[in-house]
Order: sequence, then structure tokens, then C-alpha cells
Amino acid sequence: MTTLPRFRLKIAPRAPEMPEATAGPSAPPTVQRLDLRVEDPATSRRPGSFNYDRESGKYPHEWANMAEFDAWRRAEELAYSIELIAGHVAHGKTVWTQRRHYVCSREPSGGSTENDRPERPTFRSKKSGCDCKIVIKSYPHTPTILGRYEEEHDHDVGLANIAYTRLSIAARIQIRNMLERKVDSREIVRK
Repeated sequence: MTTLPRFRLKIAPRAPEMPEATAGPSAPPTVQRLDLRVEDPATSRRPGSFNYDRESGKYPHEWANMAEFDAWRRAEELAYSIELIAGHVAHGKTVWTQRRHYVCSREPSGGSTENDRPERPTFRSKKSGCDCKIVIKSYPHTPTILGRYEEEHDHDVGLANIAYTRLSIAARIQIRNMLERKVDSREIVRK
């Protein structure tokens, strides 16, 4: 068994050496201390905090909770025949807990392009580079969600955009049931 020699570890920085000719009374060495105070997110005014984001107008939209936001997002999708898909999610540690980005389905997702997969047949992409997006933030002390909505689209919305949106699972099931009952396809489209 080997024993290591003992040593001392000092956290304080070493005092600067003074020349002996000017030696006089010396001040005690300064000690750097860590600030271990925890900031209360409910009262914080730091950039990124709930109060800062709300008062600065950076996130002007507000929802009582995530369920209310999801209901609003779904109503927005139905009203304009668009699809807002979840994108990037970031996690905070102190004054906010999560930031989510939702983008229009006509915005490129950042995935692979046709050049990355030459063996697959290429189709004309529905992606147009749309700038519409929603950024929402949640905070540790409140269920309230703050958000920023950039609603400008570079493509038609409404009926002209229906061809570029996915059908819900319920709609797919209803269509399949109608087709199995031999309902005319024009009647299905009308409904």
C-alpha cells in the first residue's frame, strides 16, 4: 500500500509579491467567495425570466396552461388550414424551464435533402420556406405559457393550402369507413 504525502489546497489567490525595498504594512489577501444565492424565478427580472419576457413585450401572447395553448394552436390550424409542427425544444435551468418552437409544415425541417439520398425517387417538395412560427416558453413557478407568434405565410392559406396538410386520424378512419360502405368519392370529398 502506498501513501501519498499530505498537501494543502488554498482557494484564495496568492498575494502579489512586493519588493523588499518597499515592504511596509501589508493588507490581508483578498478571498474570492462563491455567490450561492438562488434567485426566485417568481420575482426575477433577469432577461429570460417570466416578468422580463412579459413586461418587455418579447412574448406578447399568454395562455393559462399548456392545454389551453394546444387548444388555441389547433383552432389556428383549423381556421387557416395550416399545420404547425413541433420543432426545436430547449431546456432552461433557472428562470425558465422549456422553450419550444413550432413551425409551419411548409417550412423545411432541416432534415436530409434529395441529394443526400440519390437512390430514392425525387418528388416536388411541398416545402416553401414559410416564415410562420410560434415560440413558447414555460416557467418553473407558474403554469402560464408566454409566446411569440409570427403569423406571416409566404404561401396561400385556407382552402388553397388544404392539399399540403395531413388528415387527422379521425378523418382517415371516417374516410376508410365510407369507402368500405361504397360511398361515392365525390360525396366523401363534399363532407
